[in-house]
Amino acid sequence: VLLALLFPPVIRRLWGCIPMEPGPLRHGIERFCRNQNFSSEILYWPLFEGKMITAGVMGIVPRFRYLLLTPALLSALDQEELEAVLAHEIGHVKKYHLILYLLLFLVSRCSLKQCLSRSTSFCSIMTGFIAC
Repeated sequence: VLLALLFPPVIRRLWGCIPMEPGPLRHGIERFCRNQNFSSEILYWPLFEGKMITAGVMGIVPRFRYLLLTPALLSALDQEELEAVLAHEIGHVKKYHLILYLLLFLVSRCSLKQCLSRSTSFCSIMTGFIAC
């Protein structure tokens, strides 16, 4: 639970994400998000110096939820296309994908720990991992 709270603000800073400045683009994104009953902070994501065309969302808790948009994505899409991307990202939250990803991470970590404690040989570890 602590990981789910602390991870997004830490990653935001590590990745150098900055809030999107006020303006027509931000206003349109905020309006779309409100219409979807979705709230998050809207950030520029400078992935590969902002040249990567992608978007993402992180944060289970609304107060620490971030909608990440790269500058390249914003310049490549018209409003309708951008809204489709936003709907996709919002869908991850509304369909509880972020919680599912966290649970899968925890289960895989526990399974790996269990397998590693069975034996120290690589073959046994791989066999144990498959058998877990």
